[in-house]
Amino acid sequence: MSCLFDSLSKHSKSHTSLQIRNIICNYLQTDPILIGEDCFSKLLGGPEKLMPYIRTMRNTNTWGSAYEIRAFCEIFQVVILVKTPEKRWIEFRPSRLKHTTHPKKIKLDWNGCHYEPIL
Repeated sequence: MSCLFDSLSKHSKSHTSLQIRNIICNYLQTDPILIGEDCFSKLLGGPEKLMPYIRTMRNTNTWGSAYEIRAFCEIFQVVILVKTPEKRWIEFRPSRLKHTTHPKKIKLDWNGCHYEPIL
């Protein structure tokens, strides 16, 4: 399993790592707007690259990326703070908060190759 999905599952009380992976892949398959005006397939380089990417991401040995973090934010309406190797924080926010102006925040540590939850 991927360390990103494992880390996200540590912050979820009701979803396993595999369930989170599948929820995110199902969401990405809808070709959502993840950043600004760009749909997910456009970020990948075109609609023809969407389904191959999703198939690859469904493989439990495939590592997650910023795309999956962004999708998690949208799906679960949370803010994710990722600490980089340079000790900077990158914030991922849902584009539209649906239920509150004070969303839950979760933290992840990223060393450049590996994610760990910060509990």
